[in-house]
Amino acid sequence: MRDDDGRALAAAIQQQSPGWMIMWSPWRRQLSAFACWLPNRSLVIDARSPEDLLDLMSSAERSAQTQYTHYP
Repeated sequence: MRDDDGRALAAAIQQQSPGWMIMWSPWRRQLSAFACWLPNRSLVIDARSPEDLLDLMSSAERSAQTQYTHYP
């Protein structure tokens, strides 16, 4: 993927993914997603395809939702 295409793809994913910061990493030739919604914890996801990135982001959100949901 060309760098311009990678940046455009990252921007498109960013618009549909509130709570995440999405970047194209030209030095690694992959997309990176930084979770901005986890308290006191860092989460960075890297993937070579947008489909893989979105799947991993969704999985992380489900996992965190389960982990941070407290039942009375």
